[in-house]
Amino acid sequence: MRTCLEYAERLRKIVSRNTLDTECMMFSGGIDTSFILLSYEKPENLMIFTTDLGGRDISYVKKILEKINIREHVIIRISEEEYEDSIDWVLKNFKTIDPVEVSGDIVHYMTIREALKRGCRKIVSGDGGDELFLGYSFLLSKDERFIREWIKKYSEGEARLPTVEVGSRLGVEVVTPLYVEETRSLAREIPLSCLIDPSKRFGKYFMRLYIAERGFPEIAWRTKDPVNTGSGSMYMLRRIVSRFIREMNIEDVYKEIENRMMFKPPTKTHTYLAWKMIRSSVDPPPIYLGEGSCPICRRRLVNRYCPFCGAYVDENKIIHHYTDEEF
Repeated sequence: MRTCLEYAERLRKIVSRNTLDTECMMFSGGIDTSFILLSYEKPENLMIFTTDLGGRDISYVKKILEKINIREHVIIRISEEEYEDSIDWVLKNFKTIDPVEVSGDIVHYMTIREALKRGCRKIVSGDGGDELFLGYSFLLSKDERFIREWIKKYSEGEARLPTVEVGSRLGVEVVTPLYVEETRSLAREIPLSCLIDPSKRFGKYFMRLYIAERGFPEIAWRTKDPVNTGSGSMYMLRRIVSRFIREMNIEDVYKEIENRMMFKPPTKTHTYLAWKMIRSSVDPPPIYLGEGSCPICRRRLVNRYCPFCGAYVDENKIIHHYTDEEF
């Protein structure tokens, strides 16, 4: 029987082969991008890009780069005004007012755009690791049957890879070494004991063990931060929304959105993004009144998820959506 570190070494070799000709990389200091960085044979040739908007990621990035010699580390920081311009780009290209998607896609957009300015036509991202190797926290409490079905779904089907979608719109090829045919096959082989730790606190257990083995325990055992919170993007969005709520007559805004989009947004952040979409002259997806209509915004659900507002209807018909917990 293979050990967890042996599976990690197999993954490392796959990642190394799939990044040989790519010398630009998106880096958050999370499990996926740290594992990829440690898989490079010659990291000294790398130009690494990190977007820092006030989240925790930057502290982990600095810890690992203290010990890894790379060619250049580019840290991207922007003003709230520039952030609002980036929101417009995301709204026009993806037609979503889901705060989670928007705040995440903004990070990808800013990072890939900066890489392009610096001559990168290809860039590596960590997309796909969460799907294949159980990076999502809600999976930790699921039984083995559910998990195997989950892995089968994403190893045999296709995951949505946001960095790839953003890159394609900017003319940059995004390389996802954790989501290639070899890694899909590997994911189906790895025992559950190497994917989830015994305490059920961590997914990607075998990858974490490898990172710890390489001398970075503080990276290996960090809790998962989604890109929008790890970077600080969601916090910047919330500050902008708070200012918007103070400065605008919110009842007039609600009326305009209801007249133009035919629904009342469930949160202040949805309201702001819907208002921005109207101001940017971006048409929302059409109303859909058939079976599978979103109970929040009346757009069409895709696999019980609404790409427009971000609502999700679970198997028990309970509706979940982003909430403004910080307001």
